[in-house]
Amino acid sequence: MKIEKIFFTVFFVFLKILTNAQIKTEIILPDSNLVFKTGNIEGVILGKKFKFRSQLDSNYEKNPLHVIANDFNAKSYMLSPSTAIRIESELKQFIKERDSFIANNLNSYIKQYYGYMTSNKDTIVYINCFYDSKIENEGYWKRKIVFVYDGWHYFFNIKYNLTRKIFFDLWINPG
Repeated sequence: MKIEKIFFTVFFVFLKILTNAQIKTEIILPDSNLVFKTGNIEGVILGKKFKFRSQLDSNYEKNPLHVIANDFNAKSYMLSPSTAIRIESELKQFIKERDSFIANNLNSYIKQYYGYMTSNKDTIVYINCFYDSKIENEGYWKRKIVFVYDGWHYFFNIKYNLTRKIFFDLWINPG
């Protein structure tokens, strides 16, 4: 655990020097989640050790790969903040053609990123987005994935294939 913290610290010092960008980071252990904030993006990259609890049985932890990837042979992939920032610019263009409310407010959404490699060797990023100050202020989004069963355009998720450079599986919660 200490080695991971040192690695992430060195990695982000190097990233700041390389990009000359203002990226504020915070590592959440033991899950190795990485919270980051730039000028207009705030989010968390969920670590490889990330788990979430089932709604039905709070004592049973589910592997996110089995739920999000729907691929039992998928492997976790830890993306970098620079990859998340690059995806963000492409997401804005993609979403503009599908939902004007989300497109106009995209910078106000908090995003949770979870990366994995499929059994076909495609690298996928699951992006969970929410626009809710109560959830943001409570801070649990830094440790646990936010699932909401309604909420209209304030909650949506989408997947991005880094290998093929395409978005897919857009889900905007019903109102």
